[in-house]
Amino acid sequence: MDKKKKKRSLIISLLFLLLLFILTYFIIFKNIDFGSVFSIIRSANIGFLLLAFSMVPVYFILYGFYCRDTVRFKGCRTNLLKGIVYACTDFYFSAITPSATGGQPMVVYYMAKDKVPTSAATLSTVLLTVLFKVVLITLNLLALIFFFPVWYGAGPLFIALWFFGFLACTGVIVLAIVTMFYQRLTLAIGKWIINLGAKLHIIKDREKAHESYCNFTSEYKQAAEDIKGHKLFLLKLFFMVLFQRLAYFSVAYFVYRSFGNDYHSYFYFVAVQVFITQAVDSLPLPGGMGANEAAIIMMYQNTFETTEATAAMILIRFANYYFGLMFSAVVVMANHIRHSIAVKKEV
Repeated sequence: MDKKKKKRSLIISLLFLLLLFILTYFIIFKNIDFGSVFSIIRSANIGFLLLAFSMVPVYFILYGFYCRDTVRFKGCRTNLLKGIVYACTDFYFSAITPSATGGQPMVVYYMAKDKVPTSAATLSTVLLTVLFKVVLITLNLLALIFFFPVWYGAGPLFIALWFFGFLACTGVIVLAIVTMFYQRLTLAIGKWIINLGAKLHIIKDREKAHESYCNFTSEYKQAAEDIKGHKLFLLKLFFMVLFQRLAYFSVAYFVYRSFGNDYHSYFYFVAVQVFITQAVDSLPLPGGMGANEAAIIMMYQNTFETTEATAAMILIRFANYYFGLMFSAVVVMANHIRHSIAVKKEV
């Protein structure tokens, strides 16, 4: 029954993703000349486009190093290849679920299939959640210092979304720190919120919510215990995640260079992508679809001409989302088949 529910949920997610894709591109291309857009794409420099697309495998490889090192930290044997598989698993399931909620549970699931202890899987995923947010906040603050006019010129709607994303991101970091070091306080606050939600009929199953929340706080508390006294290792992980995210944000720069442009610097494009990510990541949309496309066109309207901005959006999104989705889907499918064969051999 659980398998049937998971399969049904996956099909619904994929159908919703397809519908969102059709609506997004119908709205965007409604008043756009297809011929001009694809003419610009065809004339793009292939070398720079290859660099743009290569950033996605680089992202997976760096993520793989992170997974390998965090699992080994707990004394478990693993390798880079398995780390890359976990990276692709996270990307694929995050890309097809709202607010990227499906990725990390599936990473823990497949780690368990590889006989990685729950403590090691939890440490890896919990730390990644926190470090992803810390890196994003850090990059946004740096981008604000050096590219404030770009942020300010984005318009009130984008700035409002950015503030929402920034507060949500900061809230996750604060919650993680409080949960790690002040578990009693977190449990008390969480219990009060769950009880309030149950009274308002927002939460249907109070006991199940309590159990899930207690498991959540325990995981973060355990992660804090594991990492305590290992500041250099934590710093190493921070830089791993930093370079991992920089690789992902580099796609836009290489797309820009593929059009024969060189006026804006690499850091300008990293800053813009960082702003966009902060603004759309907290929205309950799979892969930020729709919001991401609109934000790219809006943020790059002064960087490219109107038609060129649309062409840039297609290439950026195809590289860092659709190509990543297809690449990771192949890896996830291959890994699933590998496990299925292993189970049959055991029987």
